[in-house]
Amino acid sequence: MRSILCLIAFVSLMGRAGACELTSVLVQRFGISAVGFIQDLPSADALLRDRRDSYLRLMLNERGVILDGFQHMAYIDPASHQAWIVRTGGFSGIEEWYGPVAVHSDQVAACMSDMPPAPRLPQSGAARHDASGALPSPTMSGSRE
Repeated sequence: MRSILCLIAFVSLMGRAGACELTSVLVQRFGISAVGFIQDLPSADALLRDRRDSYLRLMLNERGVILDGFQHMAYIDPASHQAWIVRTGGFSGIEEWYGPVAVHSDQVAACMSDMPPAPRLPQSGAARHDASGALPSPTMSGSRE
């Protein structure tokens, strides 16, 4: 049974990695792991935090079993084909920004086509009102009256 579950997990991970190879390219290029980098990266300006939501985001690694290990996330600007790598975690809970590093435009395009569509947000004023203009009160499912 355990081998069947491992096989299913492996196949599902292979399917997700399909078109977006940029994650493995960055990990191999800079030797990214839970203990840091093998290759040095330039420090980046932390002011990028303000624009991080407009970039393509890729998780590069997990901490795994290392409790004070690092996680790395790549923020990719599709327009400039540059990536910034953010290292978080460690014993003191750091957040360090590195980059920019150049990424190939074909790899960025493949990752963007592989991403699920963004969730649709409700439009303002879309909440239903009753005749008095008040919002309906929340109800709990399964409650007895």
